[in-house]
Amino acid sequence: MKHKVTQLTVSCPCVIPHSRTRGFVVAASMFALLAAMPLSAFAAGTAAGTAISNTATLECDLCGAGGQTTSTTPFVVDEKINLTVGGGSNLNVNPGATAQVSTFTVTNHANSTLDFSLAIAQIASPADQFDAASCGVYVESGATPGYQSAQDIATFIDELVADASATVYAVCDIPSPLLNADISQVDLSATALGNFTGVGGVYAATPGAPGAALIQTAAANDPGAVDIAFADIAGTAAGDALRDATHSARNTFTAVSAAAVGLTKIITKIEDTLGCSASVCSILSGTTSTYQCVTSSGSSCKVTTGSVITYRVDYVATGGGAINDVALTDPIIADMTYVPGSLTVNGVAKTDAADADNAAFCSAITVAAPCNVGAPNTVTVTPGNITAPMSLWFTFRATIN
Repeated sequence: MKHKVTQLTVSCPCVIPHSRTRGFVVAASMFALLAAMPLSAFAAGTAAGTAISNTATLECDLCGAGGQTTSTTPFVVDEKINLTVGGGSNLNVNPGATAQVSTFTVTNHANSTLDFSLAIAQIASPADQFDAASCGVYVESGATPGYQSAQDIATFIDELVADASATVYAVCDIPSPLLNADISQVDLSATALGNFTGVGGVYAATPGAPGAALIQTAAANDPGAVDIAFADIAGTAAGDALRDATHSARNTFTAVSAAAVGLTKIITKIEDTLGCSASVCSILSGTTSTYQCVTSSGSSCKVTTGSVITYRVDYVATGGGAINDVALTDPIIADMTYVPGSLTVNGVAKTDAADADNAAFCSAITVAAPCNVGAPNTVTVTPGNITAPMSLWFTFRATIN
């Protein structure tokens, strides 16, 4: 008995008589051979429209002319539509900012070149606190990395080959006013397009123009034609379902209000040499930034030589963001003398020395903080690096010379 394998097959349904058999072929499985091939050979998958023909050959003394019989099973590879949109990033933005760029990536996992339409959608409240405005979607041209308004002008992905990716920018304006940490979430959806009008129903390129909407083949598989099957997963956008030729991902804009600072200095108390002591200003509503300054009714306190004045300085940072190396200085003028031990910060007594409490009366400039900033004969408070919103206040007393 002899064996001769000439091509691959799935089966060989011949019955061989026991006494007159000269030889026969035992068919090899195509799938066993494919399983042994390197995985890298399937990086993009077998291209849609590829013709695959498997033939079994039988040689025997009953096989007719030439002692040989063959059987062939041909088919073409169908189109598997699959894609993903990559997102999940956050971009910090300032209220009122324009042309803020959020980046996505669209990858073609199909087994042919495809076009992709693009759409951006806002997430409805209460999932976020504001909607980004005037959003446009643009495809990276490759001319200059990063969004370039003059170069990245395509609004759909054109002729993206299998297993390739395209960078897509959602470019939006940010409304104002906003609270710090308010967010806006946007979904980018990509939908596969293509004209399968080539020979045998394969993909036909349409450079510069988007392809047609795709329809999944509903009929039974036709081994001689390219059927279309959707294989994408569901995405984040409303209505983006499993196997719909669309995928979506979500990015976030987070408002970071620009920090603004304010400084206020007032006299809160006067003490004269005649025994009069009167409060001059009072704080309203328990805040540190709203005051009503009213001279005490009927006060006879005089601002003369020897009178002691109590000052209050308020620092307020509003909005959001970091402010670095903050130093507050208040020089004592030549006509006054600082009252030792009178410095407080947020109502807590501080030493006059340049030490770790970040507040001092600096009679001279030294290398030790906080007296390494400002001028001699200065009250200095150095909160350093802060994050808005925040506020602090300090008080001290000075005598009129």
